[in-house]
Order: sequence, then structure tokens, then C-alpha cells
Amino acid sequence: MPASQLSRQTGGQPKLKVEEQLLRVLEYWRKLCTLEVELGWQVPAIALTGYAGKEWQERSLELGFQQYLTKPILPDALIEIVIQLLRQSE
Repeated sequence: MPASQLSRQTGGQPKLKVEEQLLRVLEYWRKLCTLEVELGWQVPAIALTGYAGKEWQERSLELGFQQYLTKPILPDALIEIVIQLLRQSE
């Protein structure tokens, strides 16, 4: 889908994205980042994963995620991080 069509369908730039980080998702993530660049979006991102190793955390940050959380995730902690990221992006 062309970037301009997606922008019209979504009503503009999203406020936040949260991704389940699996290897098969990484290609999708790269495509989404490319689309954001095309549209001029700057969207904060949280990586949610079952992989708790330092290697995964570093890789997530290299890919452009602002936060890295491992499962299980406490709802209150997630909400606090979402609020923090949204405030920073305003």
C-alpha cells in the first residue's frame, strides 16, 4: 500500500506503536520504519518480547525501539511507559 494511501486511511500519524518482537516480525518492522521515513512520522515504539537476553535488548534499541519490555508484563508498568513515551513525543 502506498504511504499516501495509508496516511489517508489512518487519519494521519499514529501516536504510538507496540510490537510483539519475534524474528519474523523484524522484516515487518523494517518496512514500517521505511514507511515512517517516507511519511515524515516520528512514532515512539515499545518492543514486547519473551526474549530476556541483553543481546535482544541491544538489537531492539538498534532497530529504533525506545523501550524494551520482557514478558510477562505488568499492565501498570506498561501504562506508565506508554504515558512517558507519549509525553516525550508531544
